[in-house]
Amino acid sequence: MSFAWQFFVALIASGLAFALSAIAYRRVQILATRPYAIALVLVGIWCILAAAEVSSTTVADKVLLLKLRFTILPFVPLLFAEAVHRLVKGTRFLVRERLYLSLIIPLSMLVVAWTPRLGSLWIDDIRLTRNSEFAVLVYRVGPMTIVYFTFVAVFAITALYWLAAHLRHAPPWSRRGEFLMFMSGLLPTAVNGLFMVGWSPTMGFNYTPIVLAFTAWLAIWALLGSRMDDLAPVARVLLVEHLKECLIVIDSRGLVLDLNRAACRAFDVAAKVALDRPVQRLLRGWSGVTNLLEQRAVENVEVEVSAGGIWECSIIPVPEDAEEPSARIILLRDVTERKVADKLVQQAREEAENANRAKGRFLATMSHEVRTPMNGVIGFLDLLKTTQLSEEQADYVNLIADSSQSLLCILNDVLDYSKIEAGGMQIEHLAFSLRDVVGRVCRLQLPAAKLKGLILESKLAPDVEDIVVGDSLRLGQILTNLVSNAVKFTSTGRIDLLVKRGEGDAAIFEVIDTGIGIQSHQLSRLFKPFAQADSSTTRQFGGSGLGLVIAQSLSRMMGGDITVTSTPGEGTRFVCVVNLPAAGDRVTVNR
Repeated sequence: MSFAWQFFVALIASGLAFALSAIAYRRVQILATRPYAIALVLVGIWCILAAAEVSSTTVADKVLLLKLRFTILPFVPLLFAEAVHRLVKGTRFLVRERLYLSLIIPLSMLVVAWTPRLGSLWIDDIRLTRNSEFAVLVYRVGPMTIVYFTFVAVFAITALYWLAAHLRHAPPWSRRGEFLMFMSGLLPTAVNGLFMVGWSPTMGFNYTPIVLAFTAWLAIWALLGSRMDDLAPVARVLLVEHLKECLIVIDSRGLVLDLNRAACRAFDVAAKVALDRPVQRLLRGWSGVTNLLEQRAVENVEVEVSAGGIWECSIIPVPEDAEEPSARIILLRDVTERKVADKLVQQAREEAENANRAKGRFLATMSHEVRTPMNGVIGFLDLLKTTQLSEEQADYVNLIADSSQSLLCILNDVLDYSKIEAGGMQIEHLAFSLRDVVGRVCRLQLPAAKLKGLILESKLAPDVEDIVVGDSLRLGQILTNLVSNAVKFTSTGRIDLLVKRGEGDAAIFEVIDTGIGIQSHQLSRLFKPFAQADSSTTRQFGGSGLGLVIAQSLSRMMGGDITVTSTPGEGTRFVCVVNLPAAGDRVTVNR
């Protein structure tokens, strides 16, 4: 028996298809290779059937081979479309519902081809003829065969469309691979289309499987370009090899696909020794990392290693949104020095905080001891004023008395602030008259206001309870600070202290002046320790810059807060809210 040359070409093509399938399945562990490897196996079988058809001489043999070919061929474009979808979109196309729908035509063709009674739906009018080289089976296609041809064309064209659409927007470094993949599908599709319409170099012989096998190396080349060895094809040496972090890439079976220089140094191993080996061998002594491999993804988890030190581990699936990632990237960072430094910083912070608390406790404890001598100085100055003094001596005594009062105010502010910071300030809850506290505050500030020609008035709303429960001393301190500030920064006009009822137990105190006002960008500095709205304020008006801070802290300790609004040149409005529940039937009033 003499064989036509197509017989040998078909056998060579089948061997090539099987070889490329093995390479794709074994060596390239990315998402698209497995369906493509299975498709190449079917192409190899298709080539064997083509070789057998060339050598067969009877109608029965050729019909049997045709049945086998129609049984496997519908799955080739289906698997090719699945591989392309995984390549360009990173996800599966044939999920459960789509898989079931896609199998309807192939399974129907299988039933029709192998059921004699349904043979007319497949092919009809079968006869044998010869071309110049071998016997050819001639037949008339049935409706089911037309459906099959349409099925093959739809999936092949759809896969090519996905590739073409993605190729337009693909980054430069991946365009070559995707173009090769596109050509590996376009050429066989074109050859098969020409055969379906009746054109072929050799009558009755379909060259599609041979073209598929010989163009498959283009697709394999394209898929090889997506290997993890080329994580960053434009600058892998710069981005991967020079990373300070250890980078290890493993496939779905846990074999090492790639690792950088830092990983080689950390594990004291050569890259060629670690590649294609289980990652567990590389991670001996790193049980913390191997335990994390049981999870799909990990981000910045600290692990300790047997050799000493603390490492930060991240595990990234590739692709990230795939249900079953084909590879994972392990990133390891040595954070031992950073953790030691963080511990030292934490210790230093705690020591500083302890020292600050000790300072606050000391100042709060020394409050009485500091104030007592100052009060003694002021008291004896008052006594000295009653003695016989010359005019010059009286001026000196008055200056000393004024300076002593200013110093005492500053000491009081600093000591109160330190006491608040140390947590030593206590708020009392006693019944007192709100009208008395407000009146006392205004009477104390009235002389200074009259000296500047200012009108100072207070007003309580009719619905405000007079007898309330709270700390009258601290409330008076808050209001004194606000009113004295208003007097200090107002040169003409008036100052009003208004008391209103708020929601629930809240009482609202408004201090409104017609003073110099405050710029909007300076308002945020008012309640910061040792700060004033303008540096020139300290030189012109004096003060420690703690009064408003203390007032706000006290108001917050009493369940409220202080806010401020101001218009430069027109005046300022402070609003203080504190919780002062009504005393009810209580009769003991703290005056």
